[in-house]
Amino acid sequence: MLGLEDHGSLIWESITQQMFAQTTTRKVIKTQAEYNVLLIEQMDIPQDEKEKLMSNVKAMRIIRFALPPDTFRLVSSCETAKDIWDRLKELYSSDTNLEHSVQTLFLSEFGAFSQKPNEKLDQNFNRFNHLLSRMLKNKIKRET
Repeated sequence: MLGLEDHGSLIWESITQQMFAQTTTRKVIKTQAEYNVLLIEQMDIPQDEKEKLMSNVKAMRIIRFALPPDTFRLVSSCETAKDIWDRLKELYSSDTNLEHSVQTLFLSEFGAFSQKPNEKLDQNFNRFNHLLSRMLKNKIKRET
């Protein structure tokens, strides 16, 4: 992360420590569109603050593009890079309660697995194999 951008340390800081808020409005910038609107409304934003405000937007892009689709769905409701990071830490921690929750989730998904309406057989097969591979990766076996 630190080497990806010119301001990698700001991006990393927005992920792990805090989000930067605009000094006069205290608004946190979450999207490129919000950043553009802010630039129009506030003409006198110092360059260093602009870089800090964009760090959350860039961090969210980097994280989201790095995640596989099934993991992305788990964090897609998060509004900031820090929120995504905290959720990922929660998902991938080795807490035994979390492991039990993950096992329950996979076994529930396995038990309820069925072909979706308008889903082709090869799509269903690929989705089922993906579920099985995630279960194997997490060392989950269905007891018979």
